Amino acid sequence: MIHLLATGTTILLNFMNQRIRAMGSSSPLSLSRGFTVERYSRVIDHCQDVEELRSLAKLLLKVWRQQADFNEHYVARLLRIKPTEPEQSEQSSP
Repeated sequence: MIHLLATGTTILLNFMNQRIRAMGSSSPLSLSRGFTVERYSRVIDHCQDVEELRSLAKLLLKVWRQQADFNEHYVARLLRIKPTEPEQSEQSSP
């Protein structure tokens, strides 16, 4: 399970890189990254353990949020502006 969680993090980061590139330029993922995403996508597709998938989804959500926060603070630092504070709705649970 640890291996799948670690690879899930890789998948999320690759996905985020793909989305960033799609928004900023027309260049797709490199061939090797595309193969990596496809390989791990197939691992997830074949997983039958609902608890493992649930755990992976929660980890990916956490990593995605941490990456978004990092990006916001990094860009703010580059632009020498104060990063925005998280909205109240993001701080409270659903």
